[in-house]
Amino acid sequence: GGKASVCAPHDMAGDQGTCAAPSQLSHIAASQLGEARRFWADKQIRTAMLVPWAEAVTAAFTGPIYPFFMQNLGLDAGGMGKLRTVQHALNAASAPIAGCLLDARGPFLGIALPASLCAIGCAIRSMAQSTSWLVAANVFSGLSGAKTEMATAHLSRHTDPSRRTLAVSAARVQLQALALLGTLLFTPTNWVLTALLPESTWGMLRFRLLISLCVFGCGFGVIVLCCSAGTLVFHSSEAGALQPRTLRRSDVDLGAARGAEVGRCCGDADGSDAATEESSSHDPEGYPVEGRLAGASSCMSSRLRTARLALCLVALCLAAATRDTLAVVWPLYLKAHFGWAEKEYGLLLPLQQAAAFGLVATPPLQDALGSRASL
Repeated sequence: GGKASVCAPHDMAGDQGTCAAPSQLSHIAASQLGEARRFWADKQIRTAMLVPWAEAVTAAFTGPIYPFFMQNLGLDAGGMGKLRTVQHALNAASAPIAGCLLDARGPFLGIALPASLCAIGCAIRSMAQSTSWLVAANVFSGLSGAKTEMATAHLSRHTDPSRRTLAVSAARVQLQALALLGTLLFTPTNWVLTALLPESTWGMLRFRLLISLCVFGCGFGVIVLCCSAGTLVFHSSEAGALQPRTLRRSDVDLGAARGAEVGRCCGDADGSDAATEESSSHDPEGYPVEGRLAGASSCMSSRLRTARLALCLVALCLAAATRDTLAVVWPLYLKAHFGWAEKEYGLLLPLQQAAAFGLVATPPLQDALGSRASL
């Protein structure tokens, strides 16, 4: 005699969509919370992630003030852009080295060394008296730029392949949440320091204290890694890679099978471009010829994947250039046209960071639409 639920199967599609949305959101939230608990319970993951976690909170205090700090030292937008160029160039050069250290020596050197360089860079930045100090600080910051990526790589190594998309998404969401927390704490902290250390008396001491907080964030992560270095384990990806092998018939058959899989991934549903139909023909040494045909097809598929990768890199470079340009110009524009400084900019940043929580939708989007459509 009661009313039927709006979620009943015979209800209209619109009602089903209404019920599906809360269910999907609940599933996303449960997945993110589950990953957060897993990260904290696993010492291998928790120890490595402490560096980016701590940095996310403390670096958030620097974001609202650093453009105006550089401006007070005499830099214009062009000078700020050159400093970011130095940092990004060194980041690109040092990231492969940090990756090799992570593979060869484990997370202690792969993460602790870049974090130590970051702490040095933040210390120099907080004491900067001229542009040359900022250049030196950006050199150290550039050499340390891969620490978050190395922590994420270590996280992926300790995650089942079927859950890596969710794990990386959860890590990004956690870092975003901590950055938002730090940005929200900036406003009351800045208010207290402004009252205690007025600029007319203490100059830029307030700015320097806020920038120096990053030293404690990175330093805390390094100390934890040093204390836990003996218990962290890693598996070298190069193990056995350089051992000579003798070609066996099973290796050729395996190559043909992998070639068929590559063909299917590149759009050939039946894999006919990667592996020929079964044949009884053999080469003079008695091995099937299918392996060689699959190798030729794999070479073509490899070229196609390389072209696609190059296109993705171009798109990422354009996105990074746009983002960095806005990061330099936007706060200066607000100050020039509206008179806004670090106080107002600190209130604006949380809105921007809160919008980034759309990252939680990455795993279900990838499952529903695929990687290409999600990007």
